[in-house]
Amino acid sequence: MFEKSFDCVEFQRKVREEAMKEANYDIKTLIEQVNERLKNNDLNNFLIERKEKEKQVDTV
Repeated sequence: MFEKSFDCVEFQRKVREEAMKEANYDIKTLIEQVNERLKNNDLNNFLIERKEKEKQVDTV
């Protein structure tokens, strides 16, 4: 029988629970924290820049 070494669902639950704890279980605080993290996320910034460049190419 195959034994899981990584449970994605359990991992996601733990991440969500930790995020809610950091936000003191306040949804508005959670949203603010997520938005702040996105501003500092290299991958997110790269994707935003790429999308903007694609828009510029499409308009030319």
